[in-house]
Amino acid sequence: MTEKTWTMTQVIGHNVKTRRETQQMTAKNLGVTAGGIFGKAWPPQTVYMMEAGDRKMIAAEVAALAHILDTTVADLFTPPAEAETVSAGSLMLPAEALAAPVGGDADTAALADDLRALDRSRAEILTAVRAQEELLGNARTALRGDDLAEVDGETAVGRYMNASRAAANRFYEDKGLKFGPMGGEDDGEGK
Repeated sequence: MTEKTWTMTQVIGHNVKTRRETQQMTAKNLGVTAGGIFGKAWPPQTVYMMEAGDRKMIAAEVAALAHILDTTVADLFTPPAEAETVSAGSLMLPAEALAAPVGGDADTAALADDLRALDRSRAEILTAVRAQEELLGNARTALRGDDLAEVDGETAVGRYMNASRAAANRFYEDKGLKFGPMGGEDDGEGK
């Protein structure tokens, strides 16, 4: 998810999914375990809907999920680094207002701020890595002579991709180089 505003349901769902995957628990196992608490197993589709933020939960379910996933309710309510604001009905809160408490002294608070900044940097690095992976795929496509897919210039990845493509085109044009299809017959001119 790349939106800067998340709903509370999306925050909890994201954290449940992240924790479930960290523990290598399947959606089916989570649903069965929840069923042991509530008397009826949740089908995997229910778990997936919850993790996508498409299923609201009651407090008892959030508490049970924290127990099942060996975490705290506060951790399930803590927005990920990429969330800047969280909506709760018509209320818009800065993500930092929902961060798990870290203690009272200034050193601990500064460390928590540093960790949040590091987590935001990690998210930005992951976005750049995804863009580079896509760029490599596009380079392979271009080397084969196939058409490149259109890029959405409105996203950070799309802007990165467009800038990278433009820089690559300028580089190859300056060198007088041209990509052609791979694996074709050699025309004897070395192009």
